[in-house]
Amino acid sequence: MLLCGLVAPGHAHEFWIEPEAYTVAASEKVVAHFRNGEHFEGNRLSFIPSRYAKHDFIVGASQQAITGDLGRRPAVSVEPAESGLGILVVQSETQRLRYPNWEKFQNFIDHKDFDLTQAEHVALGHPAADFRERYRRFAKSLVGVGDARGSDRRVGLEIELVALVNPYLDDLSEGMPVQAFLADAPRADVQIELFEKGADGEVVTTLHRTDEAGVAMLPVQAGHSYLVDTVHLRPAPAGSKDGVVWQTLWASLTFAVP
Repeated sequence: MLLCGLVAPGHAHEFWIEPEAYTVAASEKVVAHFRNGEHFEGNRLSFIPSRYAKHDFIVGASQQAITGDLGRRPAVSVEPAESGLGILVVQSETQRLRYPNWEKFQNFIDHKDFDLTQAEHVALGHPAADFRERYRRFAKSLVGVGDARGSDRRVGLEIELVALVNPYLDDLSEGMPVQAFLADAPRADVQIELFEKGADGEVVTTLHRTDEAGVAMLPVQAGHSYLVDTVHLRPAPAGSKDGVVWQTLWASLTFAVP
């Protein structure tokens, strides 16, 4: 049976793109999985185009839609048009999640460091239990194709993480600078969660914050792969139905350090 797109998570679950190889020869296909889970481990999801508003591969001056048979796994199998730093991009359609009680929502807002209390939630006229949230996922992954030259850049996502250096070519001895954006504005003083996976598969999670320019300097080391995650919480759009009172936007970025 097919895994249906983005599985509705028991929240604080991340969604990310995980290439089978973070660097490939110019003649090789880029193959990657869509994944949903926790601590850089999770389900490998099938390619179901109707679940995604955007699914592209960008390298150099070329941009091509990720296509394939319904239900394909790995979800991504694309031939690069040229060498350079490739950017896999996926944006989900809107999905919903129900909170049967406040405690589950409290665990989520504590984990993601949102400045919200139950009293403030109730004061807005929302029920303390049995309410809903709508959410969308915005994922990017950096793949070195051929010479891997080039740089990450904004690709038009509502919430987005941008690597300010090339992890496959640049000096990372001082760390990996990543900038967070919401629409066209840098996200200052927000939490960034970094998941680091070693060659043995062990994952270490650390928390960081962006500066006034929306930049977080992340510690990295050779031979490890990384998932960077940040989340924005805001009131649901006016007119939302079915008990939806909050909206979250999730951004992720994956890369490796050779």
